Amino acid sequence: MERIVRGTVRAGNGHGTQATAHGWFRKAVEERYGFVPELGTLNVQVAEEIQSRLVLLEELLGKGTVLVPPSRAICCSILRRVRLGCVSSRQDGLVVRPLVEGYDPYKVEIVAPVHLRTTLGLADGQEVLLRFDVPEPRGRWTLADKP
Repeated sequence: MERIVRGTVRAGNGHGTQATAHGWFRKAVEERYGFVPELGTLNVQVAEEIQSRLVLLEELLGKGTVLVPPSRAICCSILRRVRLGCVSSRQDGLVVRPLVEGYDPYKVEIVAPVHLRTTLGLADGQEVLLRFDVPEPRGRWTLADKP
């Protein structure tokens, strides 16, 4: 069964660029998922349809990995492999869901080894599909070391 979530590309607030610049984050993603993430995240607002929202929650909570940062001053995140698709192309990446109070439960941030907006030609308001058919590495917790 295909595990697909529909969403719309949205503008971010710049926090993703700061978060993905941390050496410990980049190292953890490379060690666990095999790529160094491009700086920044692609923000996607999940569609209001119940099926997309249920799949998202099931994938993150049921199969995602918790990334524990090296400092208590930084929030943990849930990570889950994803294949992002639009009309003309696809790119594998990683959903990063910060565990922060008040964070929109239906907003996800995606990192990849390439700049997703440029590589896929994405713009705000464009519909994308998130496919959760990419297998996860073993283990559910990753402790990030300082670089």
